[in-house]
Amino acid sequence: SEAHRLRVELGPVPLGEVLADAALLLQASADKAGVPLALPPVEAGLPWVRADRTRLIQVLVNLLSNAIKFNRPGGRVEARVLATEDPAGEVAVEIEDTGIGMAEDALARVFEPFERLDTGERRIEGAGLGLALAKRLTELMGGRLTVRSTPGVGTCFSLALHRAEAPASPVAVPASPRTEPLPLQGRVAYVEDDPVNALLVMEWLRLRSSLSLEVFPTAAEARAAAGREAFDLWIIDRQLPDGDGIALLGQLRAAHGRDLHAVVLSADALEEFRDQAKAAGFRGYWTKPIDLDHLLQRIGEALAPRPPLQ
Repeated sequence: SEAHRLRVELGPVPLGEVLADAALLLQASADKAGVPLALPPVEAGLPWVRADRTRLIQVLVNLLSNAIKFNRPGGRVEARVLATEDPAGEVAVEIEDTGIGMAEDALARVFEPFERLDTGERRIEGAGLGLALAKRLTELMGGRLTVRSTPGVGTCFSLALHRAEAPASPVAVPASPRTEPLPLQGRVAYVEDDPVNALLVMEWLRLRSSLSLEVFPTAAEARAAAGREAFDLWIIDRQLPDGDGIALLGQLRAAHGRDLHAVVLSADALEEFRDQAKAAGFRGYWTKPIDLDHLLQRIGEALAPRPPLQ
């Protein structure tokens, strides 16, 4: 499965910078929800950790987005960094919300793949897949992801990683994976409403290729974009907040011509959805969770002339 192919590139990562990057991506969501984000300032001299920068951002965005999504109006999300002076010790990032919280039985299942948690007040759709992946990625980076929660009070996730020594010079910090970028060029449209997946794909394509990526969180925004500009490839999630991704391709082709080149990227792996996508004219049906190197390989294949459905 895709989950078994997950890989990480470990090195020293500045915790303050990645926290700021994750928060920046989610600021609009926090503002819309009326949930302030409180983070330690980058200039506070936060420690460095041993991690994969892109994977760490993915985990932090997942935790922060859940803290915003399952909060209450007027609530708050706070990120704290706890570290000892021991250069070989651990650094913990705690992300605490003032949301609906979880009971003990829900806490016991929170990291199970595809678990849909019912808090009693609200059903947490899709939380399980992202949290299961966040835990797996944390463990691949040599860390631990734990949670504590009180119903009606809030939830706190704790991400512990090994401390790393800051490089003597900023030039020594790997700004991208050690492997060379792939010779992929073109414009890609990604129709995806999940900020975790959007950030992950955006960041990885920037680091590993010359592809230009634009993200559209709704079918309506995708339709508007298709009227303004041309893309070499459309990557479309099957479930969108305002429509079905498979149906979206038909709408785009009807409005703008039948030469659109598109694939589905979805957590729904059922054969009937694959058949629907093939009948609709998609050239691939790719499943989540996303393996980044495999995704780049598949994008390369999809950009080649008329690839078969995969």
